[in-house]
Amino acid sequence: MDNSVGRTRKTSRIDVRVNEDTKSLIERAACAMGQSVTDFVLNSAMEKSTRVISDTEVIRLSVRDSQRFLNALDANTAPNDKLMKAAAIYRNAVKTGSLKTIV
Repeated sequence: MDNSVGRTRKTSRIDVRVNEDTKSLIERAACAMGQSVTDFVLNSAMEKSTRVISDTEVIRLSVRDSQRFLNALDANTAPNDKLMKAAAIYRNAVKTGSLKTIV
């Protein structure tokens, strides 16, 4: 997998301390892939990072559930009391600058 490891100017560093067994294992794997240790570690970290982000930020639904979701979006229903209260709390938080975002 090519994640443009060598294509952009590198200006940041990541330093990692490992024990000898871990270092040897990584060196063996890098050699088996025909990569330098740096490229192997960077490619592996980038692949894992992409997978983790995809797993945590992408919502996957079955066909049935996606249809139910779309139907709920299309439903012409009036907001209930809880939704109205939540909207009022949100508007107040935005107005007062106390809105806290979750990352």
